[in-house]
Amino acid sequence: MPRVQLILLVVVVTILSAFIKNIGALAIMIPIAFQMARKSGVSPSLFLMPMSFGSLLGGLMTQIGTSPKIIVSRVREELTGVPFTMFDFTPVDAALALAGVVFLGLCYKLLPARSRENASMETALEINNYTTEVHVPTDSTSVGQTIADVQRLGGGQAMVLGVVGSNCRRRVPLPDALVREGDLLLLEGEPEALDKIVAQGKLAFSERRDAAIASEDTGVVEAVIGEHSSLIGRSARELTFFDMTGLNLLAVSRREKRFTERLAEIKFLNGDVIVLQGNLKDCPTSCGNGTACRWSSATSSSEACGTV
Repeated sequence: MPRVQLILLVVVVTILSAFIKNIGALAIMIPIAFQMARKSGVSPSLFLMPMSFGSLLGGLMTQIGTSPKIIVSRVREELTGVPFTMFDFTPVDAALALAGVVFLGLCYKLLPARSRENASMETALEINNYTTEVHVPTDSTSVGQTIADVQRLGGGQAMVLGVVGSNCRRRVPLPDALVREGDLLLLEGEPEALDKIVAQGKLAFSERRDAAIASEDTGVVEAVIGEHSSLIGRSARELTFFDMTGLNLLAVSRREKRFTERLAEIKFLNGDVIVLQGNLKDCPTSCGNGTACRWSSATSSSEACGTV
């Protein structure tokens, strides 16, 4: 939860700043703040500005927290013979720091919203690994093969993340585990490697519906989910995606994220790249407001496409 993470970061920075320089405390915690922001799907600025305030408040609590207090303590010693001690400032300044932490934890929504609105579609599409879900049909050559055999078809550029049996029970994708008829395999890897596994293993995309690929205008499109997309926070299953758009969801990719859930259960976030299959003429109107589309370069039906 972003609020809990924010309070935790501010408290840690505030305490550290009481004993080391403010800049040093921030330098230690900024990488952690970025990791938390990525996992929570929020802008790093939500954490960074309160952390900077916390570092200033923490520096008030002790004599060594800020340089001016050290100077003032030295001047007092020269004038009176008695310097300030380490925690002379703590009673008053700790109360101020506590009030500041409470305020930041409760009123963080007053901070100006930051977004990567100007990030280009090409930047988003630099993501190399996609997550997809494939079905093992009766005539698949992968039936009876091991998970390692299936992964080998991708030349080491793709891996099996999970296996769901025909009885809907999950199995651990151990290298020597056997692939069975009716299994669903959750795959992650580069597009070319996934294509090889599907083609050579005679597998089928589990979300594919033939109604969507019944015309000469059929193709594959990559779509980047924008900040204001109506898809954000919802999964393909919740949206009844095919019925809403007429497009098959083939894969999803998110920077620095490895999925473990089923493809239809992944909740879309701003910046996600999704691979869709269907009538390409409907791309701009089907993808949802705030979603930018372009034809996938990995397909034989590549063409130019605008954005929405």
